[in-house]
Amino acid sequence: MDFSCIHLDGKRIPSGTIVTLEKNKIRPAQKSEFMLGVISETAGTVLGSAEVYWKDRYLKNEFGDLIYEDVLDEKTGEYVKMPVENSEWKSKKEYIPRDQRHEWNIIGLVGQVYVRIDETVEVGNSIEANDGMATKSKDSSQRWRVMEITKPYSKKDGYGVAICFIR
Repeated sequence: MDFSCIHLDGKRIPSGTIVTLEKNKIRPAQKSEFMLGVISETAGTVLGSAEVYWKDRYLKNEFGDLIYEDVLDEKTGEYVKMPVENSEWKSKKEYIPRDQRHEWNIIGLVGQVYVRIDETVEVGNSIEANDGMATKSKDSSQRWRVMEITKPYSKKDGYGVAICFIR
């Protein structure tokens, strides 16, 4: 399960970066911070992606469900339930899906994800974040575990890549 979220400063975060929440936005996670997820290019399902229309095009109740109204269908003469449009919606403005905007990032939350690693990480290690990059954790109860290293750490690149399991 994955979702999309805006970076704290509105910029794209590199793939494989471990992120945390700061209010309702994300940023690279630091040591001892909650690891929300990792910026992912392999998401299976993206929640909150707003692919088709502006997410606030329709009015919603306090639990996020659409508010409906009965509208007369002029062709059939019958009333049909339709979502109530938000008066702030601009129907003439072209909509650009979130995955095409630099300020939105897809975050992997569970399962197998690709993570940037430092030189301390080995297969089987538990990991924690260090400026958005995975480093070996001394806490073996950590919920993120290295399954495979797909690109060994490179001093030149400043990172390696591992497939980690998040649960």
